[in-house]
Amino acid sequence: MSARGVAQFRGVDDLGRDVGTHEEFWLKVKRGAKNADGKPLWYAKGIEYWDAIDADVDGVLGGFGHVSAADARDSIRVLRDVYGATLGARRASGEKATVLDCGAGVGRVTSSFFD
Repeated sequence: MSARGVAQFRGVDDLGRDVGTHEEFWLKVKRGAKNADGKPLWYAKGIEYWDAIDADVDGVLGGFGHVSAADARDSIRVLRDVYGATLGARRASGEKATVLDCGAGVGRVTSSFFD
């Protein structure tokens, strides 16, 4: 833990080289750090992309916001087909299921998918 009491995570790149803490890494990316071959860290293009789009469903889906409702509906169908019996048994017994949305978008999945 750092002096502030916040956990520090260290990492390595795809070649096993130390990249420092997560905070140090993202500072390097933001400052335009380059790989050994002189190319920008690949995250830089991602940051440029996400900084340039609108923070809404249409932006997150690259202009395909109109498919969001169908995506949620069909995702629910797939999960019911795969896990339906298990979820039905839990619901019948009063047991709750737990889910985790690991996205980092605008809440599209949480707002339309989980209930």
